[in-house]
Formats: sequence, C-alpha cells, structure tokens
Amino acid sequence: MANPRELTVHYNGNLLNLIPVTATRVLDIGCGTGGLGNRVKARNPDVVYDGIEIYPPAAQIATQNIDHVYCINVETDVLPLEKGSYDCIVYGDVLEHLYHPVETLEKLKPFLKPDGFALCCLPNAQNHQIIASLLCGDFQYQDGGLMDRTHIRFFTYANAIKLLLDAGMIPELLGFTPDPENMPDHPAFARYTAESRDGMLAALEACVPHLQQDPVRFKRYLSAFQFIFKGTANRSYDETLPDPFPISFVVPTDNPRILGDYLLMSPIFPWDTPHQVIRVSGQSSAAAALEEGLKQAVHEVVVFVHQDVYLPTHWDRLFCQRLREIEARDRSYGLVGVQGASKRGRQALLSGRIVDRQMTFLHPDPLPAVVDTVDDCLFAFRKSHYPGMDSRLGWYLYGADLACRFRQRQQAVYAVDAPCYHNSRRGLQEPPAYVESSRLLASNWQSELPMVTPRMIIGGQ
Repeated sequence: MANPRELTVHYNGNLLNLIPVTATRVLDIGCGTGGLGNRVKARNPDVVYDGIEIYPPAAQIATQNIDHVYCINVETDVLPLEKGSYDCIVYGDVLEHLYHPVETLEKLKPFLKPDGFALCCLPNAQNHQIIASLLCGDFQYQDGGLMDRTHIRFFTYANAIKLLLDAGMIPELLGFTPDPENMPDHPAFARYTAESRDGMLAALEACVPHLQQDPVRFKRYLSAFQFIFKGTANRSYDETLPDPFPISFVVPTDNPRILGDYLLMSPIFPWDTPHQVIRVSGQSSAAAALEEGLKQAVHEVVVFVHQDVYLPTHWDRLFCQRLREIEARDRSYGLVGVQGASKRGRQALLSGRIVDRQMTFLHPDPLPAVVDTVDDCLFAFRKSHYPGMDSRLGWYLYGADLACRFRQRQQAVYAVDAPCYHNSRRGLQEPPAYVESSRLLASNWQSELPMVTPRMIIGGQ
C-alpha cells in the first residue's frame, strides 16, 4: 500500500476517453483517490460516479471527488449496490491485484445495465522489460510499474481474453498503451533506454520462426505496456442450461506448447470431464487427421477443433444446448460451426461470434443461422453422418469442403452462438498452400461459385 502522505489524485487518460459521455452511472473498482471520477464529473457533472476502494486513506480522499465511496473488499464483502444500474464498470489496473479476478468479474456483472460494459486496463506481462529481466535470471518486484510488488496475477493479451470469456463476457481489445517516458527518478520505470529497448526487440525477433509467430503481432505485443479491453455480458449463457452430453473432440497437433496453453487448458476439460479428447499428430492433411480421430471416437457427436482454440468455462453446456435446439427444428442437420459464411442475394454475409487473434467478430446475423460454409477452427457433426473430406486440400478450407458435402446430401449447415477464442499463428497474408487449396476447392465445387468462406470469397467478387 502507498504511504498515506504520498497519495495523489491522478487518473488514466486512456480510460477517461473510453467512458461514454452519455453514461449516467459509473462504478470504479479500485478507484484510489477518485482522480478518474473527478475528471469524468468535470466533463459531465450530472453523472453519478461511485467507487470501491479497499485502502481507507485513499477512500477518504476519494469522497471529495466522487459521489459514493465504499471502503470494502470487492472480492469478499457484500456489495451494497443496485443491480442493473451501471452503464460502465471500470477496472483500472486492478484485476492484477485480485486473488480471484474471474469470480470478481462474475460477481459484478449483474450490476451492469443490459447494454452496459466493463472497461479493463491491464499491465502486459509480455512486455520486453519483463522478458529482458527473466532472460537475465531475475524477476525483481518494484514499487510500481509492470512489476509492482502488489501484483498477484499476470496477464498477456491472450490471458486477458481468456479471463473475460471465463467470466461470461465478450472481450474486445480496444487498444494498447505504449511504454511510458523513461523516468530516471523512479526505479520502477527507469528500466530501459530507447537503445536497449530497440536492441531487445531486434534480438527477440530472431525467435519468431522458432515460436511460429506472426512477426507484426509479436513485436506489437512486446512493445505494449498495458492493454485496454471492453467486456460485455454474454447473454447467450444461462446458468439453468442442462449438463452437456459427452462429445469426442478430435484435435490435430504439431506443437505441445500451443495445445497445452489453449485447448487442453480449457476449463471444460477437468480431470473428470465427460468428454473424450483425441490427439492426432503426424498426419498429412486435415482429412487424414479427422478420419484417424473418428476411428477412436466413442461418442456420436464429434468436434474437430484446432489446437490453438480455447473453450471457456461452460462452453460445452452452451454448445450442447445449441445442438439440442437445432435438432429440435432440423433432425437431419449436417454440420455446425461457431462461425460461418453465406451468400444472401448479392451480399456475402458472416455469421457467429468469435475472438480470432486480437479481433472480436460479432456478426449481426441472428443465430442460429443457416450458412454455406464454416470456419475450419471448430465444427461439429454426428459421427454416423460423416460424408468424408478431400485430403488433397491439406490443412486449409476443409470446413468449406465438408459443408458442401453435407449440403449436397440436403443436410443443412449452421453457425451457432457459442463464443470461443482462436489464437491462430497465421498473419493477415495467406500462405501459398492456402491459395492452392482455394483453387482445388473451386474446381471441386464449381456449381457453388462464387463460394463465400469466413476468410475469403472464392471464384468471384
């Protein structure tokens, strides 16, 4: 805790600019001395700005700057707040100080208005400063900055996305804050020079091929000091949903680290999971990997999923409910994905809600939606209905091929509302093998051209 004599009234200007000027009620978690609220109220005196602050000296100062201050522990105490009353709940550099950040986000979610959102600012544990210290054999806590000694949790952009999804929220990355100006009088910030930073970034770029990372995103994350996320409640999940039925998950894998950080770390796979996870490696194509997985699958519903997909808490309950709803209206359905694409007249339309790398796609098409194709990253079908796939496609566009095969058999293809996180290693430019797969797909399904897929339009404008 800060020395009471050293407390100042400061604020995060990046958060100030992201709180809507139309907000009528704002709640600030870890409001400190109320500096942010003071600036918000200076901009709009009519806004009701409340704060929760665990440190009594800071809370006392905050009473002079904002409307209501509750000096309580947000994790353990009962919250004396009105449910459904806040336009925005601010977590300004506070989630890293909590023992149970997921549970805290869930606890406060009911206090948001239906169209309200959380605004979260988090320090970046992937910053070049931390990596440099680790490579030199040190992990030295400081009196501020990225290695503040009061930090309990550490987040990269990917961990922040997982955190919000697990809390039942849809995350949107709003932006990054760069390294602050060097402050030689403060040891927590006097940790690098412009020359040492540039040298460190150049040295780390040599790791890109080995780690199979996109070089542009890799450098961007290393340079970020903080991330700012927006989180809206995932209204599609209901705690009254029935338990999931068992599913066989088939996952092709070529990288144990990625598999362990993403799919296998999904909360839906505890030690007593009802599901079967089938790892397949060494195959030459997605078709070969899926067919090998089907030989081992013991459940009728099979999900083919990438190793770099993270399925958040309760995802299986939500997805199984979506399958039940589709089967109730269409017993002969063929394929179900979390993101799809289709032709609607002269328009190409995307359907689904998914976080892909650092982008959140919230397509407006009502769900479930009948689509022409689905994204390769995750789709499901019934084992006894499998129509086969073309192994010549390799590892690209096989979801579109499978969708066409089901539709050829008059079995509909759907995109459903079951948000998840796909952190692909690929950059924005498709590799040559993808282009070759698109040509083969066009040759196989000429009657479907132009074909709309979640990544591109094949054979047309």
